[in-house]
Amino acid sequence: MLRSGWRQALQIAATYIGTIVGAGFASGQEVWQFFTRYQTGSMLAIGFAAFLFFVLGTYIMNLGQRLDAPSLGALLLKLLPTKVAESLQGALLALLFALTVAMLAGGGALLYEQFGVNPWIGSLATAVIALITLLFGMNGILSANSLIVPAMFLLVMIVTSHSMMNPPSATMSFPQTPDDHWHRLSLFLSALTYTGFNLGLAMPVLIPLGRVTKKKNTLRAGAFLGALGLFTMLAVMNGALAQNAGLMSREIPLLELARGLGRYIVFPFALALWAEIYSTLIANLFGLTHEIRRITGMREQTILIILLALALLFSQIGFGQIVRIGYPLFGVVSVLILTLVIFADVKMRLRSS
Repeated sequence: MLRSGWRQALQIAATYIGTIVGAGFASGQEVWQFFTRYQTGSMLAIGFAAFLFFVLGTYIMNLGQRLDAPSLGALLLKLLPTKVAESLQGALLALLFALTVAMLAGGGALLYEQFGVNPWIGSLATAVIALITLLFGMNGILSANSLIVPAMFLLVMIVTSHSMMNPPSATMSFPQTPDDHWHRLSLFLSALTYTGFNLGLAMPVLIPLGRVTKKKNTLRAGAFLGALGLFTMLAVMNGALAQNAGLMSREIPLLELARGLGRYIVFPFALALWAEIYSTLIANLFGLTHEIRRITGMREQTILIILLALALLFSQIGFGQIVRIGYPLFGVVSVLILTLVIFADVKMRLRSS
């Protein structure tokens, strides 16, 4: 690829990672729920998830490019019967809104734990900054992630590596490990659900992202670099959380790990965690806004203000509660939507051939 191709691939990779790495991931809660708590074999599940991120991420972006779909709704209507497409779109929009609530709750919880800011005010500040960014459309998302993701990657590596090299003296407790057969099955299903959950909710961004370039190699390289970055971050975070399981009672356990390095790391790390929450928030809102605008014809600014006002109201439920109860359910629905899209595309291609 030419230099411009690599630059585009890096932008795609950064946006891919930024869309996936949200409040649940950046806090440590999501990694614990889907991987670390299973102990033995968690790294195998992470490797499988990274492989799926590469293969399915490439597929989704290529699908958006091949069908020239400007949005998820337009893609669904090209692949599926109208009623089915509208039902799936409604389900996914509901999930995107729920995840938007989680991002605002996560932003508020982080600012409260680190800076003592009232959680509601922290969530409000996060919403206002997201609103300003989204006025610049896809360019705003690409630019934001190009800055946020490298900083987040570096700081996560520093904090988690330090934690693994300086394990706590106290013995941490894990849930009882199930028998080997069910343990392997649980790991496989957890990795599959995690990947499907994240990719299903990332589709509203990945589909139009596929139209950023006409070169399939650039999309493939972007997906590969994104999957590699996700694997690295998942692996080191998994190792750190495994040695600090006692911190999982906190809303933002990863922030507690950062405190072990002193205030000079805690402040930039807290900002980086918040930035990752914000990056996923703008991705979710971008997808939601475009789909609702296509359906209703309302102005984007009006839709954004209404969505953020409603999400702020529901964010008071609490971040940890949303991750524990909501994320596994989101994963199942997202896997279903992603599976139906793949089958419909394969069926359409077989018919045309």
